Amino acid sequence: MDIDKLELLRNVIDAYGVKLWILQDETEQTPEFDEGLRKQLYQNYDYSFLAEQIRKNCHPDNVYRVYDNFALHYLIFLMPPSGPEGRKYIIIGAYFMEQEKPDAVRIADEAKLELYQVQTLKEYYYGTTSAANIEHVVCSLLRMLYPEINWKIEKTGISLREPQTDGMRPRPQAEDELSMRMIEERYKCENEMLNALAQGDADKVEEKMSRLVKFRLETRSDSSLRDAKNNLVIMNVLFRKAVENAGVHPYYIDKLSSSLGKRIEAARNMIDIVSINREFVRRYCLLVRNYALQGYSPVITKCLNYIDFNLTEELTLNSLAERFSVNASALSKKFRSELGMTLTDYVNKKRVDSSMLLLATTKLPVGEVAAQVGYLNENYYSRIFKKIRGISPREYREIMTGKE
Repeated sequence: MDIDKLELLRNVIDAYGVKLWILQDETEQTPEFDEGLRKQLYQNYDYSFLAEQIRKNCHPDNVYRVYDNFALHYLIFLMPPSGPEGRKYIIIGAYFMEQEKPDAVRIADEAKLELYQVQTLKEYYYGTTSAANIEHVVCSLLRMLYPEINWKIEKTGISLREPQTDGMRPRPQAEDELSMRMIEERYKCENEMLNALAQGDADKVEEKMSRLVKFRLETRSDSSLRDAKNNLVIMNVLFRKAVENAGVHPYYIDKLSSSLGKRIEAARNMIDIVSINREFVRRYCLLVRNYALQGYSPVITKCLNYIDFNLTEELTLNSLAERFSVNASALSKKFRSELGMTLTDYVNKKRVDSSMLLLATTKLPVGEVAAQVGYLNENYYSRIFKKIRGISPREYREIMTGKE
């Protein structure tokens, strides 16, 4: 049961873009809970001193709020025992309490670092997320998981501030492992997000986006709103290329991209930015689900695009075969093989789907709706609509508009 609780806690923390580390007894290797920052800054750094501080001073039933030499925050507590595995000290971090990043120059000077290491510290700060309310969330979750324990917040008791000694010498300038590792991790996460987008998997896209929060780009403006807008502009470009690779026609991509671009520039505050960010994922994934043609043969791709853009035209097997210079019988077999339905059934489905939007959002007569999607006979349109959707166009409109 303890494993389940720990996994739940890890998943909640992960949603903030913050990591959870487990420190066990002395026989286990000490985790680099600052993701190797100290090892990058100092030669031959050994985390055992900090690990000993935690084991020595972390007492049951307390959640320690810890602040280290580099202006980083952590939450530390002893996991209640559930078996013979030994003690598990949980370290949550690193993170910031404020949106504004610390002054890397000042921090480096206080830590007696070299001037060339300021950039390393800055890059680490750019990749560290702000999580102001994480303490409240963690404590609430612990009280829910372990109601028998009276959890208390402690601001003192554990120190992650090492004494400055002659042995803590800055590393040579040439070594840049931390920056390289974080850049590689960011690129990997971005690629996984874009691959999920190309599949139309909104849940996975949001999961990867939550991980990308920790890799914040360097600010280029004094305005946090302008920086947020710039990041969304970059995301818009990345998403456009991903859905294009999924086989979505550029017409649909450009239409959505332009619409979202206007929304970005019209955003007045960070609440608008959050709303647009969610809309990005939902609408681009819908675009992939509705219009992606990846995996179809070239001639079928041409047919599907032509149908989408010309619903009011004659869309028969013979007309399309003539337009794309293929044999009608061969096209019919290929269409059924790749889409699992006949050309006529596909055209009817696309026309009905298109008409549903007009029925729900306009007051056009049913006959005019039918004409706008390629049906000259209203009765024929109504029969096809009912065959596909199970109700008539008028019944569908009444449901969508709330009329009985």
